[in-house]
Amino acid sequence: MEQLKTLKDEFFKPLNDAFYSPTIQQRKSVNISDWDHLTFGVTRSMMYFESGRSFVQKIIDTAIESKLTVSNYFNSQRSKRRLNQVKKVNEVLVKNYTSPVDDNPFTGLDCLDNYAIYAADGHYHEHAAHDKHSNGKNYPVGHIFAINLRDQTVTHLDVARPLDKKEHEIKTLKRLGANALRMGEAIGKKVIMVYDRAIVDFEQWHKWKYGSGLYMVTEEKKNMKLQNLGVLEFDKNNAVNYGILSDNQVGTSKGTLIRRIVYYDSERNRTFTFITNVFNVPPGVIAFIYKKRWMVEKIYDTFKNYYFESKAWGKTDEAKCQQALFLCITHNLNLMLERRVEDEEGIRDEKIIKKQAKRRDEVILKIIKNARPINSLAIKTCRSVQRSKQFLRYLNNKISINTCWSDFIQGLRPYMDKYLC
Repeated sequence: MEQLKTLKDEFFKPLNDAFYSPTIQQRKSVNISDWDHLTFGVTRSMMYFESGRSFVQKIIDTAIESKLTVSNYFNSQRSKRRLNQVKKVNEVLVKNYTSPVDDNPFTGLDCLDNYAIYAADGHYHEHAAHDKHSNGKNYPVGHIFAINLRDQTVTHLDVARPLDKKEHEIKTLKRLGANALRMGEAIGKKVIMVYDRAIVDFEQWHKWKYGSGLYMVTEEKKNMKLQNLGVLEFDKNNAVNYGILSDNQVGTSKGTLIRRIVYYDSERNRTFTFITNVFNVPPGVIAFIYKKRWMVEKIYDTFKNYYFESKAWGKTDEAKCQQALFLCITHNLNLMLERRVEDEEGIRDEKIIKKQAKRRDEVILKIIKNARPINSLAIKTCRSVQRSKQFLRYLNNKISINTCWSDFIQGLRPYMDKYLC
């Protein structure tokens, strides 16, 4: 029976479990079934296709039997019902995933036990071929994605819906509302959202914090005029706080209380100033949380360079959002497959682990050279948020020929040990 298991079935198993959960509503279709629609979306995200038409032709040419046509494929991309279903499937997929404790960069930081921690940011790619603005010009398509910094799962928040050229990210976030930004976390669970400077709106922060338990961490803008209201005491002997130059309570012109933390990064020889409305966490931990924001940038690099995301699949908001959600699902499935391979087969991506260890040693040497104490969080090694390109190429190649699971595992070992191509 083990020999009969195919890689394709095992790769899509978490998606299958999510799709057939009681919360997902399904509808029969004579053209494209809901399940086929999901797998088509992931397949197109994983492999390079010049256009939607080339993808449809690939399916028609290789399928034993298919009712897929260009017309019904693009109709499915425009469907609000299918968009809603794809979104809910990803929500269940993420909820079902239990990550290893070692994957959580905040393990051991008891001060964060009651916080869910996410990083979000805007991301742009090229417009669809037939997408024209009302003024006759073309503009990039903007999305906002969020990554759970504890387990690396990714969710799509929304596409920008500009009335003119561009919708500012803070407007998109306000339009979504606090419930969406809480990412489905349970009532009573506090949520930290890490964002770049575009998130700065102190009145909105106040509403989110006291109305919904949603907290913000970002960098201070250079032109901010915050009034210093007092020094906040912190343990300078605690290794997590090494590099903290100051921790102050500051006020805005409208009376909102904010925390400002100045941190010297001895690796980069650079000073950072963070602002947040989280007051009960050591300042060094706040700096570490912001440092982990780089994960979302790595995700965007993966989307563009690993998943062949170059431009929008369609011109409607529904098509744009579905594409973004399929990118999320593809990332999440690859993440889950890699974890499963490690847990069940003992196969880890040793080449990336060695690269991380080398990088860690280089950081320590830089800090020592700068004659600074070593912050215990600055040198903490966490699992890479990216799968190696060699792993993804091998996976795509083997899925395309529907290889059996045991053959996939046997051939995977050398690819995870060192770079062969």
